[in-house]
Amino acid sequence: MPFEGSYLWRLRQKVGSDPVLMPGAMLFLVGDDDAVLFTRRTDNGMWCLPAGGAEEGSSFGGTAITELCEETSEMRWADPAYPPSPLEPPAAHAVDLYRTYLRAGEFQIS
Repeated sequence: MPFEGSYLWRLRQKVGSDPVLMPGAMLFLVGDDDAVLFTRRTDNGMWCLPAGGAEEGSSFGGTAITELCEETSEMRWADPAYPPSPLEPPAAHAVDLYRTYLRAGEFQIS
């Protein structure tokens, strides 16, 4: 869905540039060989994890599935120790958290 007409676009028409908290989903898909699915953004060419904001009335699960379908124009499975570059900061943070989980056996959210 294009930005114009989206839930966030309609919200921006009302609140302008004030901060907005909006739910979203980021997917961390791990294959049988422990490789992680990365996608390349079409707007800036950077690699990321499939992610995006929720539309009005959608669930987290529904958002995750929608974003996976929308975000996979180019994709690559890669070892999380050697992700593709350049990697967007939120995806790099998620990969760091995952690698910490693999070492420690528990999630540390920060």
